[in-house]
Amino acid sequence: MKKTLYVLLGVVLLFVSCGKREMTAQQIFDEEKSGVVLIMNKYYYELTLPSGYQLFFSHIGEDGLQNLTDIRDSILRHQSVATGTGFFIDEEGRIVTNRHVTETEFTQSVLSKNYAEVAKILQSYIGQLIRRVMAEYDVLESRKVLLQGYDMFGNIVIHNERALEQITAAEKKILEEYNQLSRLVSQLGNSKFQKGMKIRVVKTLGIAYDGDKVRSESDFLRTNPAIVLATSKEEDADLSLIQLKSKQTPVNTHIFTFTDDPLEIDQELYMIGYNAGLILANTQKGISVQMTSGKVTQNPDSSRILYSIPTVQGSSGSPVLNKYGEVVGVNFAKLKASDNFNFAIPQSRKDAIGL
Repeated sequence: MKKTLYVLLGVVLLFVSCGKREMTAQQIFDEEKSGVVLIMNKYYYELTLPSGYQLFFSHIGEDGLQNLTDIRDSILRHQSVATGTGFFIDEEGRIVTNRHVTETEFTQSVLSKNYAEVAKILQSYIGQLIRRVMAEYDVLESRKVLLQGYDMFGNIVIHNERALEQITAAEKKILEEYNQLSRLVSQLGNSKFQKGMKIRVVKTLGIAYDGDKVRSESDFLRTNPAIVLATSKEEDADLSLIQLKSKQTPVNTHIFTFTDDPLEIDQELYMIGYNAGLILANTQKGISVQMTSGKVTQNPDSSRILYSIPTVQGSSGSPVLNKYGEVVGVNFAKLKASDNFNFAIPQSRKDAIGL
C-alpha cells in the first residue's frame, strides 16, 4: 500500500513539475491564434551622393532601380510593401519575426558590390534630369523674349523689370543645378566616388490581428505602428525583434513560450501564420490566420529544422509549435520548387536578437 502511494505521488509530482498539457491541433489553434500577427513593412530607399544630392527608389527589379526619382513626394506615392508573420513573446508588445520581413535587400555592401551597374543607371537618370532642367531653362528664355520690345529708335525696352529679375534669378538656379548634375555624371564614373555614397532604407512598420477588418495600409501602419528593436547579424539566424510603439500587448492576447525539448524524426509540428499574406487572410469576417501541420523530416542541427509543413510566401516569421503549443522554431524558408519541405530557425538561436 505504501509503495503504491509512493508511485502515485511520484506520478503527480512528475505531472506538476512538467506543467505541460498535450493539446489537439484545434486546441492549440483556438488558444494561441490571438498571439500571431500579420506584419506590414512599407519602405523606400534614400541614396545620398557625396555632394549631398539625394535620389530615391522603391526596390530593385530586373530593370534596375525601380521608381527612381529625385523628388521625395514622388517616392512616397510609390513605396514597396512587404508582409510577413510574427508572434508575441511578452506583455510589452515585443514580437519575433524574420529579419527578411523587417529588413530589405539593398544594403551598403550590396551597393559596393554592384557599384558599376548602379553607377550606369544613375548616370542615365541624371542625364534625363539634365535634359529636364535645360528644357525649363529654354522655357524661361522664351518668357524673357516676351518681356522685351523695341522703341522707335530700335533700342531694347523692358516692359516688366521685376518679372525679368525673377526670371534671371530662376535661370541662375537652373544653371547651378545643371553644373552640379554635370559634375555628378563624370564623378559617378570614378570608383572612389562610391565611398562617399550612403544608402538608407526609410520604413514604416505596423501589424494587424486575427479578426481585424483591413481596408487599407493605415489599418496596419497607423492603428498598430511598430519599430524594430533588434536584428540578427548572423547569417544563419534570420530573426528580428519588433515592438509595438505602445509597448503594450493587448489584453487576452496569447503570449508564446519557447522550449528546448529535443525534436525527433516524424514528430508532429504545427505552424500558425499568414500564408500568402492578405491574399488568403482576407475574409468577410476580417483577416483570418491559418494553421498548417507536418512532421520533422530530418534530424535538426543548430541552424535549421526541416519539416513537411506546407508554406507559401507570407508565412515567414510564423511560430512552429510542438504538441504543447510551445515554440520550437521560427519558420523562415522553403525548398525551391516544393511546398512540402520547409525550414525553421531553432528557438535556441533567439540569442541572436538578445532573447
